[in-house]
Amino acid sequence: MITPFNRRELAVTYTEEEKIHICRVMAEQGIACQVREVRRTHPDAITAERPRDGSFGKQQEMVTAYFVYVKKEDYPAAAEALGLKAEA
Repeated sequence: MITPFNRRELAVTYTEEEKIHICRVMAEQGIACQVREVRRTHPDAITAERPRDGSFGKQQEMVTAYFVYVKKEDYPAAAEALGLKAEA
C-alpha cells in the first residue's frame, strides 16, 4: 500500500495520455503506483472557493496536473523503466 509516508514522486504530467502510459509501464513492471489529480479550476478543499483567477486565458491542457507516486523502494526500478535518471 502506498501512503504519503512511504511514497516518492515519480513524474508530473499534464496529459492524460502520458499518465496512462506511465501507469501502463508500471503495471508491466509489477510496480504499484498512485496518481493524484489536481485541477486548478476546481474549488479549493480548504476554502471551498474557486481560485480567483479562474481558467480564462489558461492553456486548457495545463489545467489538470497528474502526480504519479511509487513506493520509495520501488523508485529506482520505476525510474529505469521509464528511462529517467534515478536520483538518490
